[in-house]
Amino acid sequence: MEESCELNRDEEGNYEEDDDEDGDGGQSPDTRTYNIVLNALANSKDFGATQTACDLLREMEEEFEEEEEEEEEEDDEEGAVEGGEVEDGEEEKMEDDDIAITSTEEEKEDTTITRRKRKIRPDTYTYNTVIDVLAKSGERDAAEKATELLKRMEYLYKVQGRDEVKPDKFTYTSVINAWSKSREKGAARRAEQLVFDLIKGDDGDYADNDRIVKLDSSIYNALINCWAKSGEYGAEERAEEILHTMEKRHEMYQDEDIRPNVRTYTSVIDALANANSNNYIPTTMTATGEGTSSHPKMEKLSPAKRALDILN
Repeated sequence: MEESCELNRDEEGNYEEDDDEDGDGGQSPDTRTYNIVLNALANSKDFGATQTACDLLREMEEEFEEEEEEEEEEDDEEGAVEGGEVEDGEEEKMEDDDIAITSTEEEKEDTTITRRKRKIRPDTYTYNTVIDVLAKSGERDAAEKATELLKRMEYLYKVQGRDEVKPDKFTYTSVINAWSKSREKGAARRAEQLVFDLIKGDDGDYADNDRIVKLDSSIYNALINCWAKSGEYGAEERAEEILHTMEKRHEMYQDEDIRPNVRTYTSVIDALANANSNNYIPTTMTATGEGTSSHPKMEKLSPAKRALDILN
């Protein structure tokens, strides 16, 4: 998986240790623990790994929601205590009864930080890993489930303001790869719709600053590969169109992140190599050696010749 998705490490590259805040000797699983297990599932070929990963994510989400509810109840109780009037001598009694009263804003902040640290919070790495498991599985409905997880991440980030689950480029490429491996009819178009929605932005326009993730060659490459593997009519033409879009945007904006690379051209050549013979109708040659036909596709070079043009 990409470096941007790695678990939290210290400066020396070791996994960071969590404080024993629950008084259990540090034996309670936390987000990092779950993520390591999920990563092991992503790298395994065990039967049932996909379902196990989805179950673990659901377990984390439920644990997170329960802790959120408990904190809200604690905050309500603290607010009720702070809002009431304390008579002379009553404060001492409350202390004797082990009722803690937060006296300073600094203590409140420490409490909030402690809560945040001990939480099981599914994050971008968590969701990305489960999506990766789904993408690698090739199971029926895996691509649909991966897309649902992406949509959930977008909702949690945009609507609920949970920055820790913001989708990144690995999220989108993994979902596109899931569609590529699905072999379902219309898979490439479903993948392209994800990219189109990303380009369009929240306001329906195409401003770069409205996008959750900046489009780069890795996302476009995944999409081209999806078309190459689709076997759909006209897949090679769509792959070429996406390549031309990348070349045009790179030339126009001098954006190196979107510059076509070896994988880009290889995927387009793969699409041309996989082109169905029905996509190309040979040109009828006249006595003068000129190609003639009323069919629009007859004036085009064959997929093989177009592949050679790209190679050269």
